[in-house]
Amino acid sequence: MSINQIILISGWGTDSSIWNTIADKLDNPVNLIPWWECLSNDPSNNYLLKLLAELNDPVILVGWSLGGMIALSAAIACPGKVSGIVLVSSSARMVQDKEYAGVSTRVLKAMKLRLKADKQGLMNDFATMGISPEKSDSLRKDFVSGALEIDNDKLTEGLSFLQNCDLRDQLINVRIPVNIIHGECDGIMNPDNADYLSDKLLNTSLDIVGGTGHFMIQSKPERITESIKKLLNSASMKRSI
Repeated sequence: MSINQIILISGWGTDSSIWNTIADKLDNPVNLIPWWECLSNDPSNNYLLKLLAELNDPVILVGWSLGGMIALSAAIACPGKVSGIVLVSSSARMVQDKEYAGVSTRVLKAMKLRLKADKQGLMNDFATMGISPEKSDSLRKDFVSGALEIDNDKLTEGLSFLQNCDLRDQLINVRIPVNIIHGECDGIMNPDNADYLSDKLLNTSLDIVGGTGHFMIQSKPERITESIKKLLNSASMKRSI
């Protein structure tokens, strides 16, 4: 079997164009999927699950932030359809729980309320936290302008997904290679979550990038591209043996 497709899944507050720089550097066919088409557990209402069911050859899933959680969910739901995953600034669960690092559920609830009252302010603060410590004003403006174009209902559904998604008990079922790449200074998805994934998944590579925050998809695209290509090369070598 050959890998005929790489599927790139965007994160909350962005559309699939966030991947354009990386997609242009990949030789394999690429499918860009926005996260809001992939939130449902019902395969008939989840574009990614429907796509995987239709494909004959396994794919590589690459997800940023919320998109990484979607990629993990899909690999668990569709064993045999995914040959590898690259998780960028992602997690098995976003909300803190006992000794598990994360954000308080109150934060996500507050974001839902602020989305209705002050969408631009919310997106500006989210972007400022996401790009720290790099403090790129152009990245912040690009994120905010794109986020303002996304329907509030979709953004609310994404926050609900982040509140409720918990894949920790299912990680043992993910037996394919998973490359984890995470910013050391990520203020959105706790870097400890990357360590947790690396400990619990059976076949992982962990890359913690120093001096980098959550928006490394824009600030470190070459690092992510390299991780994807390494996974592709590894899969090609296994098929040739």
